[in-house]
Amino acid sequence: MTPFAEDLGTPGSYLTLEQGMAVLSSDRADLGRVEEVLADEGSDVFDGLVVGMGALRRDRWFVQADQVEEIYERGVVLKL
Repeated sequence: MTPFAEDLGTPGSYLTLEQGMAVLSSDRADLGRVEEVLADEGSDVFDGLVVGMGALRRDRWFVQADQVEEIYERGVVLKL
């Protein structure tokens, strides 16, 4: 378990997501870090995020917004 898994902080929104935040599975396993947030802030539409995996975060994958369970000030929990 990562330090983030125990205390993710207060609930947030896609507007509070930042590059480097922890991305966790539903059972709080560390999956990677937020690399990019995909949204149209003008229309207030969150499309998803790009997650970097591995030591250098070279492996990247797209997570659709409907696969995000919860967003906190220090991490994101997916429905996986």
